[in-house]
Amino acid sequence: MGALSLFSKIASTYDLTNRILSFGMDLRWRKKLVLETKNYKPNAEKILDLACGTGDVIKITKDLFLEKVYYVGLDPCGEMLNIARNRLGKKVSLIRGLAENLPFKGETFDAIFISFGLRNFSDRKKALDEIHRILRPKGVVSVLEFTKPNGKYSLSKLGWLYTKYAVPALGGVISGNFEAYRYLSRSIENFPSADKVVEEFSNTGFKPLKVKSLSPSPSVLFIFEKKLRGSPKT
Repeated sequence: MGALSLFSKIASTYDLTNRILSFGMDLRWRKKLVLETKNYKPNAEKILDLACGTGDVIKITKDLFLEKVYYVGLDPCGEMLNIARNRLGKKVSLIRGLAENLPFKGETFDAIFISFGLRNFSDRKKALDEIHRILRPKGVVSVLEFTKPNGKYSLSKLGWLYTKYAVPALGGVISGNFEAYRYLSRSIENFPSADKVVEEFSNTGFKPLKVKSLSPSPSVLFIFEKKLRGSPKT
């Protein structure tokens, strides 16, 4: 069963399950993502939430950015987008689509959010190329993602063990879909390290501005800036 099918099946319980499994911290992580992005791009006029799911990040962003900002959310899961529409209303443009084939003109957005969606992209290299294409020069892409911690005895390691072993069982009980939360564990296991993520973005034409572990969770916050043409790779 593919990831899209799994997300479709758990859409109705997705937010509740996230709140319970993260002890409410997932909303704090998303708010931190938005606040950190605002520090780098306070006057953003067009913002895309890529893999927007049920619209949590856009809802937070609307409360923290200026009212004049134009918001777009894109996700491949129709069931998730239906929940987002009910939550966000008509003033947000919500589009069903894939990160690997974004339906936008080049240099459209000032900022792009990806909250726990990067590891679900079927072709990450193609998706990063598309993100680079639609982002304006000096625009930022901000990512929240689970990664396997490097430190053997770090707090993030404990968070990773909880995510790997407890979350599939608890998530299955809450949502009624054990396979979806076993997929979560597998997808994190197969996702690159934080250093490798930085390398992939750097090779696509981005400069890392911030990389921060949200310990004790295995979540990491990344913020990258689109480099100007002709800038050397870092």
